[in-house]
Amino acid sequence: MVRAEIADEEHERATGLMFRESLASNSGMLFIMDKTGPVGFWMKNTTIPLSIAYLDRFGTIVELHDLKPLVETPVSSRFSNIAYALEMPQGWFTKNNIWPGERIEGLPKEAGR
Repeated sequence: MVRAEIADEEHERATGLMFRESLASNSGMLFIMDKTGPVGFWMKNTTIPLSIAYLDRFGTIVELHDLKPLVETPVSSRFSNIAYALEMPQGWFTKNNIWPGERIEGLPKEAGR
């Protein structure tokens, strides 16, 4: 079971997990995009090592990336159909044997309008 905070408003997506000092092992943040498209995430003011899954509007993981603390260069999606992004502690997806092509259940329906 994952406990994810929801970032569905612009100011929440812009701040993300900045300034946090820790993150529980099964906790993360789910970013809900206003519209489906290419995305890029960076780690400005974020000291927690994270892994991010880029998902399409059906909740299918299309990409996984590791994000390095404090790196401000965006990690851009290779695909242009991203509706959600799920940030988790670095290595969480690998540790839980979750890979691109798998579907995340229980996502809010309002992404990618």
